[in-house]
Amino acid sequence: VNADHLACQWNQDDGFDWDNGYSGKLQYLVLQQDPEFADDTNGFEGDNDAKGSTAAPQSNPTIYNATLCGKNRDVAKQQYGMLLRRNTRAHIYNTIAVGFEAGLDIRDSLTADSAKNGGLVIQNSIFFGMVGNSSMLDQGIAYREISTVKDALDYDDDGAFDEAAWWIGSANHNSVTDPRIGGCFDSDAPTFGPAVPLADGAAPPNDGFFNPTATYIGAFKNADDKWATTGKWAVWSKQ
Repeated sequence: VNADHLACQWNQDDGFDWDNGYSGKLQYLVLQQDPEFADDTNGFEGDNDAKGSTAAPQSNPTIYNATLCGKNRDVAKQQYGMLLRRNTRAHIYNTIAVGFEAGLDIRDSLTADSAKNGGLVIQNSIFFGMVGNSSMLDQGIAYREISTVKDALDYDDDGAFDEAAWWIGSANHNSVTDPRIGGCFDSDAPTFGPAVPLADGAAPPNDGFFNPTATYIGAFKNADDKWATTGKWAVWSKQ
């Protein structure tokens, strides 16, 4: 399944969650998490299957232009902009994640191997305003995983893979700069676009599905881009 212009508000679970071989194309996704709901809720959560097997077809979506707004507070349970695990692959571009506990968690060695070998790609994207324990976060991207205590925030569950170093690598063109989308967490009148376009110079592929004119990071070109908040098709409300 290929899809575009998807909006998700206060869903009390992961915003966009794939598994069981999903390999579709997605563009223009926006999420706003419920700050009052303390549970393991992530912006993206990807698995191959529940057992993390090598079964084919292997999950491998391609995603362009997403804006993921977390709870903007540290809650009792873990919450990541992107939790990628159980041998998933994915190709993610032009995506913003703000206000999560941490930006990224890769949770097993097979998924880490995909990242090392080009099967898992995150490029031209921004993490900002992560609200987890700053002494444990590496550059506001991911927890430093040095512990042998299972389920601890800094437990090494991916074979000593360094998420932050991989994510910030020069070839990925990712950053931790402020995207300036101050209305990301406003439940009733959100503004999801930045003050000015976050142009990164990388256009989506002109393959007949992705819009090749979306040469900016995030689901919205600027503050005047209101495809998710104008008209009668969607109502934003904490109710």
